[in-house]
Amino acid sequence: MEMVSGGRRRSRLATRRTIKLLVNTRTGRVVCAEAGKDVVDFLFSLLAIPIGTVARLLAADPIGSVGNLSRSLDELDGTYIVDEHARDALLPPRAGGGLLLLLTAGASSFSRGVVQGVVTYTITDDLKVTPMSRISEIPMINAHRIRDPRDLQERIVHFGRTESLKILKASLQSRTVLTDVFLRRP
Repeated sequence: MEMVSGGRRRSRLATRRTIKLLVNTRTGRVVCAEAGKDVVDFLFSLLAIPIGTVARLLAADPIGSVGNLSRSLDELDGTYIVDEHARDALLPPRAGGGLLLLLTAGASSFSRGVVQGVVTYTITDDLKVTPMSRISEIPMINAHRIRDPRDLQERIVHFGRTESLKILKASLQSRTVLTDVFLRRP
């Protein structure tokens, strides 16, 4: 929780972050993005989410049949279960909001996060993360066959709960995650 005007508390779910995208306007694709520790910690925290939890988070727009599998185990009568602890280990915790806090706040299971905060990071469209270096951006620009610098545009986008869930889903389905989430909005 953090304080906002008037002494009210605001959930970390309401926190919005900023990502700077470098967009190839000719192709409509993200070349790369610049982000801080909070966004990079969020991306790495996706690796810790059990697939059953992912299925529940994306239940409104399920991926494959994993949602059915998770729901089946959850709804299976206890008489058919050998060990309730085994079932509990396979199902996401019943406590609500904790994982969404993780998704939105960029937290990890480690209270200090995963990466250093004094560095800005470069994130490629397919979610490769490296410490930012202008020299390392040159091969990315060349890979996108950008000949005219006027084809490049910086865009500032906001990153919150909705985008967190979209990134989670796109990271399982696409190699153009940032483009899909931030440029191809329905």
